[in-house]
Amino acid sequence: MYTAEYLLNNAEIVTELCIKSKEEYRLWQELKRISSTTETETSKDINKDSEIKGFSIEGMRIGISDREIHVECNGNLYDFSVVEFNRRPRGVMERIINIGKDGPS
Repeated sequence: MYTAEYLLNNAEIVTELCIKSKEEYRLWQELKRISSTTETETSKDINKDSEIKGFSIEGMRIGISDREIHVECNGNLYDFSVVEFNRRPRGVMERIINIGKDGPS
């Protein structure tokens, strides 16, 4: 988990406790900032080994791996560099949200 004590003190919902990295936490925070309807995707049962499979927001499914953020929208897949997200999170988030609105920019 990202930092167990930090997440325990700041989690608003139980699934936030499944966050494993700072990048995943930052992505979650940025998505929540954009839309209050952001949801986490996890397995049905949550335990100490649970992981977040991805996030859902405005018809898009968004996942993160070590190197890329993966966005699925209307059957199309888009990838964004985690390195770029760490440097310019708002710029990457703007491009992701534009995919949901009108397609890629």
